[in-house]
Amino acid sequence: MSASPGKSHFWVWFHFGIVSGAIRSRAAPPTFVGDTVHFQWGGRKEGEGETTFDNDNTGRITFLGDGKIRRKMRWMGSLFEFVGKKVAGDNVVRSNVIGSWKEEYRGINSRTYEAARVARWPSGYYVGDERDDITSNSDTETQSD
Repeated sequence: MSASPGKSHFWVWFHFGIVSGAIRSRAAPPTFVGDTVHFQWGGRKEGEGETTFDNDNTGRITFLGDGKIRRKMRWMGSLFEFVGKKVAGDNVVRSNVIGSWKEEYRGINSRTYEAARVARWPSGYYVGDERDDITSNSDTETQSD
């Protein structure tokens, strides 16, 4: 987590296993313990790298003191919550890292989603396997191959 150079908002990079991405706060970094800051986020699903971004990708972070946070995020119609704690050590985030988070966040949009979708499915949509769905070891269906 790091404040933007102008300190008008902050950026966070996250990786939750099934999705990773960037968070951009809608307000300046907090000043007091207990402050809550709302955010928008965008990310990529693991596997094919499909992007997730829309007005429902929102959340809030509450700063609990002693480097602890509570975060609630909305994704795919569900709200999930978790807590975190600052890791001891050198937590300096260089401006070039913030730049890459910002670039990732701005690159997750409908234009790049469509370009990736066409690259995955050149026919314009996923058609799947055109053969009948018959398993090779079926004893109730006949094989056409």
